[in-house]
Amino acid sequence: MRTSLLMCCCVFALLSFRSMVGFPVRTGSRFKPAFEKFPDPRRRGKLPHTQDLMNEASLPSNTSWKRPRCGVPDFPAQKDFSYQGRNRQRRFVLHGGRFDKRDLTYRIVRFPWQMGEEKVRWVFREAVKIWSDVTPLTFTEVRSGKADIRIDFTSYYHGDNLPFDGPGGILAHAFFPKTHRQGDIHFDYDESWTLGNHMGTDLLQVAAHEFGHVLGLQHSRKPKTIMYEYYSFFYPLKLSEDDKQGIQYLYGAQPQVQVPPPTSPPPPPPLYPETNDIPPDVCETGFDAASM
Repeated sequence: MRTSLLMCCCVFALLSFRSMVGFPVRTGSRFKPAFEKFPDPRRRGKLPHTQDLMNEASLPSNTSWKRPRCGVPDFPAQKDFSYQGRNRQRRFVLHGGRFDKRDLTYRIVRFPWQMGEEKVRWVFREAVKIWSDVTPLTFTEVRSGKADIRIDFTSYYHGDNLPFDGPGGILAHAFFPKTHRQGDIHFDYDESWTLGNHMGTDLLQVAAHEFGHVLGLQHSRKPKTIMYEYYSFFYPLKLSEDDKQGIQYLYGAQPQVQVPPPTSPPPPPPLYPETNDIPPDVCETGFDAASM
């Protein structure tokens, strides 16, 4: 049985959601609520039957659990939200936490080997910009010290109970606000990271998605959204209406800048300066003396 298949089953079907967002994983009774709450683990992510686990080669190559995806579990949430607050299907999904500040900092701890550092910095500036363009949030990169959001590229087991699986499969994961590891975003170092082409995994697409998680959004149930759980490649990258409503539910909309109405230009100056003086009439002027 391949490690990636075991990892897929454990991460997306057995572990409780609380364990997946930054709290220590425990055995025994911690697994019971997950089995009770999700009696059919294939309902999310289309996991294979138990008897198929021993014969992975027999599974079709287009099985959705093999598709590259985010490592944050997409268990059904307690409630979906519409922007008016009513329960509704196929809407944005919230984790429940958010940052209590609007000016956030981020730091890139380690970089992927395939791309230069300045190019990676540009990618993350663009990734946060799609969220700051529609909210009051601001993002500033810091290169040392503490930061609200910490970005790292790492491999396999890296200390958070969410191991990566090498190329393909799990691409990245992030931790929600108000959790033990809030602000952490981890990318799989072993992916073929690229930008703007199909030669590998597009870093901008994945980074924008993970920033959505770290700000408080769960996976969307709409395929054509930034927050959909499976990797997709599309340019130009922009938020769907579903993504936009979700992030604005948490942080509000971008304040509208009041532009004053244009004023009428002042009249042009007269060709000759105006004066109240009356020029003298030489015919009526008296002379005391005349010279020749």
